[in-house]
Amino acid sequence: MTADELVRILNAKGRYPKWRARCPVHKSRGLTLAIRAEDDGTHVYCHAGCSDDDVLAAVGLSWKDLRTKKEWLPPEEFKALQRKKEADELVARERKKHIRTLTAETRKWETVASLLHAHLAYARGKPEEKAIGRLWRKALATARDRHGRLTEVWPAAPEVCGYSLWKCPREITARFVGPEIAEVLEI
Repeated sequence: MTADELVRILNAKGRYPKWRARCPVHKSRGLTLAIRAEDDGTHVYCHAGCSDDDVLAAVGLSWKDLRTKKEWLPPEEFKALQRKKEADELVARERKKHIRTLTAETRKWETVASLLHAHLAYARGKPEEKAIGRLWRKALATARDRHGRLTEVWPAAPEVCGYSLWKCPREITARFVGPEIAEVLEI
């Protein structure tokens, strides 16, 4: 049986793939029965607490009538499968968020290393060359460390860029060297 046929039997309101109807078990006036069309068949749920089996029995149906696939799962197993699917989706969303965070940190440290490398080129032979070189090496090591963490979570992560920003003014560099960067660079 399709969801449309069940909707006609129960005189449900709504549109595909979700409808609401009066529950045939407790005969309420409100639309407490939810009907939902899914890939594997039609699902019903009474918000007043009637069991799914009672709802289907009141209409003269069983779970097998509502499933489109040959393999049939009892309601408890189906709900457990749905919870597992939702948990997997949550883990995937958290993983994507973690990848975005690590990617942003890697790019930030690549930029800092690139800017310090540009300053290092200008400081050749000057007294501050040693200090800038030390900071550049630390920024580069931090960018590579963040990239290493990123590749643990996302093996196909792009490589750390070659630092090609050669002529950046010192004001731009100053904007990037904030307290969190200064902490790692020990400034």
